[in-house]
Amino acid sequence: MTCLWSTVVLLLLFGEQLTADVVKYHFVIRETVVNYFRPTVDLQNSRRQYGADIPAGAQRLAHLVNDQYPGPVISAFEDDEIEVTVQNDLSDSGTTLHWHGVHQRGTPQMDGAFMVSQCALPPLQSLTYRFRADPGGTKWWHSHIGVQHELGVAGPLVIYSRHDPFKSFYAEGRIVTLTDGWRDPGGMQASSSRSFDNWELGLINGQWGNGTDQYPYPLITVRSGKCYRLRLINMAGQVPGVTVQIAGHDLTVVSLDGSDIVPLSTGSVSLYSGERVDVLMCAKQAVGNYLITVSTHQQRPFDDVSVFSMYAFLQYEGASDVPRNVTGGARVSPSQLPPFDTMTNISVVTPFERTP
Repeated sequence: MTCLWSTVVLLLLFGEQLTADVVKYHFVIRETVVNYFRPTVDLQNSRRQYGADIPAGAQRLAHLVNDQYPGPVISAFEDDEIEVTVQNDLSDSGTTLHWHGVHQRGTPQMDGAFMVSQCALPPLQSLTYRFRADPGGTKWWHSHIGVQHELGVAGPLVIYSRHDPFKSFYAEGRIVTLTDGWRDPGGMQASSSRSFDNWELGLINGQWGNGTDQYPYPLITVRSGKCYRLRLINMAGQVPGVTVQIAGHDLTVVSLDGSDIVPLSTGSVSLYSGERVDVLMCAKQAVGNYLITVSTHQQRPFDDVSVFSMYAFLQYEGASDVPRNVTGGARVSPSQLPPFDTMTNISVVTPFERTP
């Protein structure tokens, strides 16, 4: 009753704001069993595994949206109306979805914060979220109940600016989700406030790799001579921070948590749980495979914890070899530019002022 009354008050205070263009999605949340190392990745030479086909020791309970992880990408332009109908097919758990980075001006009842702006959506029922796409930038969405986010109820949300000040500097965009993986996220969370000192594995775009046929390294494909906007999203649940670097490629930070900034050149980017960093990167090296390293990066008072890493490769179109280990790929000199950390380097950030 208290939660219902809160929603009524929010509606009376703020009402609901509509816009002309409506972008619609339908989400179905279901419980399933996945391969812990690559929940729903389905590659030509390494097909997705189901049920008894999943190797012993690799099975894990998951809550998936539309049977995929990460969940579906929501995309819209600024000031569009986003409409997401959520069908909760979980048998024994309620759910809510939070739209991380969306300001919800005029629609606070759609924020999805459990017991703050919304009651849980009960099992076997549906609910439609409707809100304005504001502000522009890289966001993400996730469950706001228990450890459902870490069980798989999470995905990217991109609101494209109608007047992107950096559009002339890149040809295409790439979404790169960074997540930690746990066989039992609830048990790990309860067992230790420093559970990230025992990080089990990390996934890049929903995939862990070790170079084998069964678990190939994740690949981010690019074409030589083109520049890209990489939308880095830290969707980790328990590992606070990670550092991203790409062998032989400098990065230019242009947006933090969806807000444009005066570009900053760097050799690596450190971002923390929930944060998003957009970087520009140009494929200026020879055709080949270039190691992407994502390492844990802790802030005080946990500077003494172990460092763990996950790997992927930036693969140029036309590269024939398949990386089998982290020493594979092209040999290039490391970037000579300084690192960028969203926490310790925030003083050098200047907001980008758009001209009228």
